[in-house]
Order: sequence, then structure tokens, then C-alpha cells
Amino acid sequence: METVRLWQGEDWEKWCLQLLQLAYGRDSVQPVPARHKGDLGIEAFTHDGHAFQCYAVQEPVPTKERYEKQRDKLTTDIGKLLIKKEDFIRMLGSIQLHCYFFMLPLWDSKELVQHATTKALEVKSWDLPFIDSSNFRIMIANDDSFADARGKLLARPPDLVSISPVNSDDTSAWISENSEPYETIDRKLTNIFTEEERRKRYIESLLGKHIESGNTLEKLRTRFPDQWEVAVATIRSQESFLDLEHLDGSKPPSTTLVKEIVNDLRNTLTRDVNLIGPGAINGIAWGTIADWLIRCPLDFEDAA
Repeated sequence: METVRLWQGEDWEKWCLQLLQLAYGRDSVQPVPARHKGDLGIEAFTHDGHAFQCYAVQEPVPTKERYEKQRDKLTTDIGKLLIKKEDFIRMLGSIQLHCYFFMLPLWDSKELVQHATTKALEVKSWDLPFIDSSNFRIMIANDDSFADARGKLLARPPDLVSISPVNSDDTSAWISENSEPYETIDRKLTNIFTEEERRKRYIESLLGKHIESGNTLEKLRTRFPDQWEVAVATIRSQESFLDLEHLDGSKPPSTTLVKEIVNDLRNTLTRDVNLIGPGAINGIAWGTIADWLIRCPLDFEDAA
């Protein structure tokens, strides 16, 4: 069964626009904002006659419902070419559209393609000056249609999976609801921080990253499940080498040792997980330290 990425509409639009700018060139793609005076039914166009509309159904839904929502959205937005033709004439000038891309995260009904063909014939019959009536077509597409651009985008860390910093209230709430895990971390870090107040501040900062890490990984799981699987596998792999690489007793417990562990994990995540930027990577690395302290893979209690 195919994993469905749970896109929000604005996130899908942002993703598509970045793909298009890579595929066609940033200077060749003109976004069309909808905030002022309404939506024209396209998100962007190119000067060589391509138009793009991006739409994400709120998943998960059955195939029939997904198709019906996509069909109705396409019908509505294509209709705007006629309803708002004067706006299009002023916006496009001498440009004639010959391909309208209806971009979806997932489509799985041949009836949507049939509907697109019907609507394209209808658009041709309107004899609009900004439509190339001899060649106009509607293409149902997803990001697979721009695989090269998607590969380039995934190869650099855009800010598509970012989480707002956790505040002190969030951390305090977590501690009040998780007294036993907190006590476990506190006990394990006693050998590193003998001063209680410093230890408390360190643990609170660490738990803040633990919360951020969980939020980031959850967002990654719903939007980019393949990247989430890589991140989880990377963390588990690093966990399996903890004792061999860091906890063999050759170094006394210290914040330096903790930083070494974080750096190793951060470097591996940076190499393996291409979709998230350095801030999110750093948060996951530090948050994982808290998780390991809670679950026992990381333990400084018996260190010399």
C-alpha cells in the first residue's frame, strides 16, 4: 500500500513552486498571489505558456472521495479562465497558455484524466486570446513529473520541515507530566553536573530539544515518510554503536563527551537526511540524547 503524504495546501503550494523554479529557472516562473482581490485559479505561469495550479486534498480519504474533490477543484479553477478573462488578458499580455498543470500530491483515478481532457476541449471552445486553442491541454501531475528538480531540491536542506522553538512553559508541562523520566535523566547526569542548579538548567534545555525533536520527526513522518524512515534508521544505527564508540570507559563523563556523541549523530543525519536544514538536524541530535538518557542506552552513572 502506497504511503500518502499528508500535505497541507500551503505547504504543497510552496513545495511545488520550489520544484518549478528549479525545473524552469527562477526567472522563468511567475507566481500569482491570491491574497489581494482573489484567486485566478493558477499558482504560477511561465512566459513560454505553462500554467500551474496546486491542490492537496486533506488526507487520508478514500479514492472515490479524493477523485471527486480533485475533479470539482479542477472544474472550478479552469472555469476562472473564462470568468476572469479580463484579469488574465491584463496579466498575461501576449503570452498564450498551451499547457495547464494540475499538480496533486496523489491521484489514482483514470476518470480524473478523462475529466481533464473534457475540460481542455471546453477551454478551447471559449476562443480566449490567451489560450493556444490548437495545442491547449490539461496535465494531471505530481512531483514525480519533475523528478530531476525534486532530486536537486532534496539534495539541499530547504526550510520545509521546521518547528517553532519550544518555550519554558512547554518544558515545564512535560516535566510535570513525566516525573519518572526526568528523575532518570537527573540521576544519570549527576556525575557530569554535581551542582544541582546547573544540572537542572541543562536538563530543561535538553528536554526542550527532546520536545522539538519529536515534533520535527512527526512532521517529517507525515510529509516525507521516506525521509522519516531514513532518519529513524540513522538514529537506531548510531544508538547501536554508543557503547563501542563513546562509553567504553576510556573517557570520564563530561559535557565534552556528550557533545562528541551529538556531533557524531548530527554529522550522520546531515549526510543521510537531505530534506531538513541544520537547525532541525541539530534539534533532533540533542533531542535524541534526551531520549537515550530516558531509555537507558546512554548512561554515565557507572563511569569512572
